[in-house]
This record gives sequence, structure tokens and C-alpha cells, in this order.
Amino acid sequence: MQMSATAEATVEQVPDWERRVLEDIKIHCLSHGVRLTERAEQVLRAVQGDVLTLHEYPTTGGLTFELPHGVFVNAPFDEEYCVRAEVVVDAEGDDDLVLRLGDSEVPVVRQVLLPGYLGVVGSDAQPITEVVMSHGDRARLSPIDGCAYDCGFCDMADLPYVMYPANVLVEALAVAASDTRLPVRHALISGGSPRARHYDYFEEVVTAVVASTPLPVDLMMSPMVNNDGFLERVKAAGLADFSINVEIFAEAPALAALGMKYKTTRRHFARFVSRAVELTSGAGNGQTRSLIIAGLEEPQDTLAGVDFLAGLGCIPVLSPFRPAGGTGLTSRPPVPAATLRELLDRSRELVAGHGLRLGPDCLPCQHNTLNFPWDAA
Repeated sequence: MQMSATAEATVEQVPDWERRVLEDIKIHCLSHGVRLTERAEQVLRAVQGDVLTLHEYPTTGGLTFELPHGVFVNAPFDEEYCVRAEVVVDAEGDDDLVLRLGDSEVPVVRQVLLPGYLGVVGSDAQPITEVVMSHGDRARLSPIDGCAYDCGFCDMADLPYVMYPANVLVEALAVAASDTRLPVRHALISGGSPRARHYDYFEEVVTAVVASTPLPVDLMMSPMVNNDGFLERVKAAGLADFSINVEIFAEAPALAALGMKYKTTRRHFARFVSRAVELTSGAGNGQTRSLIIAGLEEPQDTLAGVDFLAGLGCIPVLSPFRPAGGTGLTSRPPVPAATLRELLDRSRELVAGHGLRLGPDCLPCQHNTLNFPWDAA
């Protein structure tokens, strides 16, 4: 079963069979990645160069492809678990890349490149990729290396805790915004969580970044404790969207994997998210989202979390777990494709019951999340 790379149908017109093929291939890529044929690797290196990926974050290491109808997927290819990948990347004809899963074949519309500023040094004599990295059409800024928390699936807890000055982030974002190799349309402030005594610093960075750029700026964060007014102030400063991540919903697995973050922030979560929803013009508009990790709790618990988030008027974002080196969950296997399919189908039903949809709406930002253009339509 094949489809054309130049299909002109709008998202609303994509046939059900074609949606199913695209969904199945992306789901398998998110589960166990891909295997590259020798010819495909040659084609990829001819375009990208010797460096095909950077393992700077567990859910972004890999190859990112745009597929027909605006489907984006990030596919690991050099992790240990990829030896069991069922999706094969091959090249045919005039070096056109394709993804194959069983009898199904999907053309690659575009290989999404790494940014052009790799190796650029900022005025502080440090590589700017210490604080910024572009994925799809988004530049992600990291004000803090390390983290106040110690989540088992993340490698930030073992990094030295370093806070970057606001001017360093502003400079780095300006470089990313001017990059012609991988142009960006919006920015995301993310990375490690600040310690409570550094909340003022964090707010200063957020407002400085927002003031420095015409790009819409989103903020990914954990609930802040005893910092009333933060959400109101950064929204008034011009921040576009919030992503306040629940990550794991059920108590026992959340306590095991999130540790101190769960103990510190969970009891504040609903109030914090509800206020963010109010500040971003109400429920369901996509401006307040929450990421929930698929694969670190039982599927029924993840689905309960999806329903809980949607009940707050918050857009759920399903992010499949990937084991990353240097973390407490390195040896945990990726999520089976069948489990991801079940979570996708049932989550769609749950959010629809609240009059919502799965996020994010931005198509390139869907590259490592379990949703599709027709979920955002």
C-alpha cells in the first residue's frame, strides 16, 4: 500500500486508509524507532552531513521527517532498542527516502535538518547550543542546566545546576531566529526546573526573552509553590502559551519516577493549571497544555490522567516514553506500538467528550507526540 509524496488533499479530505497507514508508521517510529538501509544512510548524510542527530534530549534524538499531509515524526535510529524496529528507512529512484512497515510504504516529503548554528559560540565564549536548540519550527531555550528535581526518566538531575543570565538566552534566541537552515516560527522556554529561591531569576529570564523577540514564546514548567502571581505577571508580559506537565498521573508510579517533584507540586497542580487556562482565554483553545508520558504507568492510569487534564480545560499531550542513557530508567523498554495505538484511540474519545482534542496544534511540534494533523483540525 503506497501513497504519493505530492498528495494535494487537505487534512479533512485524507482518506481513512491513508490516515491509518500514516498513524501506524508514526506509532511504530515512536515505539522502537527505525532501521536505516545503507543507501538511505548515504542519502541522509549527503543532505545533513556526518552528524545525523544530537542526543541532547531523550525525545528529540533521532531523525525527524515530514510525511504526507503534514505528519511529522521523530524516529530514533541509533539506540539499542532500534535493532527491533519494524520501520525501515530506504531510498529509491532519484534518492527519494521512504518509510516501510510491512506492506505499507510512505514517502518522506522532507528531512527536517539540524540547525545551522551548531558550533557557534556566544559572547560568553560558550557554544550557544548550551542554551538553545531548534526542532521543527521551534527554538527551545534552557535557562537552567540541571534541575531542582530528580525524575527517573530525565538526565538533567545529574547535571551541575547552572543558571544562565538572561542576556545569554536573548542572544542565543536571536541566533536561532536568524537561522536559514532550520527557520523557526516560535520559541519554547523549557529545561530544568528552578529551585524555589531562584523563582525571581526565572521570572526575569522569561520576561526578558518575551520582550526581546517578535516570536511567540511558550513556557513549559512545573507548578510553582508559594509564588502567587507568577502566571499573571508572565502572561501580562506577553507570554503566549503554558505547558504545565503532569507527566505521570497515578500516585504510585508518579512517586516512584517523579520523586520530589510529585511530593512538592502535585497537590498544587489542579489549581495552577486551572488558573493558566483562565489566563489563556478559557478551556480548549490550545494555549494551556499538559504533557503526560505514555509508558510509565498502566494504560488505564494514563487514560485517567488524560480525562483529568481535559476536565480542567487543559489540552493533553501524549509523549511516548523513551529510555535514555544516564537516567534511572535506562533499562526500561520503550512502549509497544499496540499500547500506543490503544492510548491514542481511547484518548481521542475521552478528550472529545470534553469538547477538546489532543495537542499540540503546531504540526512540526507533533514530531515526538502521539497525535496527528487531523487531531488539531
